[in-house]
Amino acid sequence: MNRHVFCAVLATAAMLPAWNASANAADKTVVVVLAASSTKGVMDEVAHAFEKTHPDVAVQTSYGGSKVIAAQIQQGATVDVVLIADSVARELGGALDGVTEIDRNHTTIVVSVAAASKIHGPADLVKKGVRLGGGTPGSNVGRVGEETIANVAKRLGPGYPAQFAANVTTTKTDNAKLAAAVESGIVDAAILYSSDVVAGKSVEVPLPENERVSELHAAAVVKASSHQALAREYLALLASADGMRIFRRHHHDAAR
Repeated sequence: MNRHVFCAVLATAAMLPAWNASANAADKTVVVVLAASSTKGVMDEVAHAFEKTHPDVAVQTSYGGSKVIAAQIQQGATVDVVLIADSVARELGGALDGVTEIDRNHTTIVVSVAAASKIHGPADLVKKGVRLGGGTPGSNVGRVGEETIANVAKRLGPGYPAQFAANVTTTKTDNAKLAAAVESGIVDAAILYSSDVVAGKSVEVPLPENERVSELHAAAVVKASSHQALAREYLALLASADGMRIFRRHHHDAAR
C-alpha cells in the first residue's frame, strides 16, 4: 500500500469515534457509514433524516479521503454503507453491493477570507508569496487537484503546474482537512470542491467550466455489513428525490 495512504489510514482509524452501545439509553442499532470528507454537510443531514424515520437506529458517520476509506474496507473495518468517489468504489469490486451513482461535485478555487482581495483567478495562485494547499500524493483530493491544474495549464502555459507546486506550503489527505487549512489562514487558497466553501470562513473563485474537474460519488452497501436491510434502506434514501434535495442544498449536482 502507498505509504501516504497507509499513514492516512492509521490517522483516520485513530479519529473514528469509539461507540459505546451501552451509553445509548434505548440500546439502538448502530449503522456505520464512511463517507468522503467533501460530503460531510450532506451526510450529517442525511443521517439526521434517517434517524427521524428509524427511531431505533443511530447512524455513526465518519469522514475521510475516498482512498483511505477504501483501504479501511479492504482491511476489514466494520462498515455498513459507504459514499466515496465512484472510481474508487469500482476498484473495491466484490467488497461492495448495489453501487449507485449519487451526486457530482466540481472543482473550484477556495480562498481564505484574508486572501480574498488578492486572488481572483488561477493566475493569481502562482504569484510570489501566495501560500497554497494541496492534496498528499496518492490522495483523491490530490488527484483531482492535479487534473484541474493540468486543465488550467492548457490556457496559462505548460509551466503552470511547476509554478503552482512551488507555492504549495501544506498538503492534506482529504478535502475537509484542506478546507480547514484555508479557513484558518494556514494557506491562502486551494483547489477544492464548490461544496467545501463555508460562508464567512472562505470564498469561492469559480474556475471556467472547461477547466473544472467533475467528481462523481457513488454509494454502496458493504457486503460484510451485519445490518444489510438497514444499509439498503440508507442507500435508498441517498438515491431518492428527498436525498437529492439534501445534496442540492449543499451545492452538489445530480449524478446525471
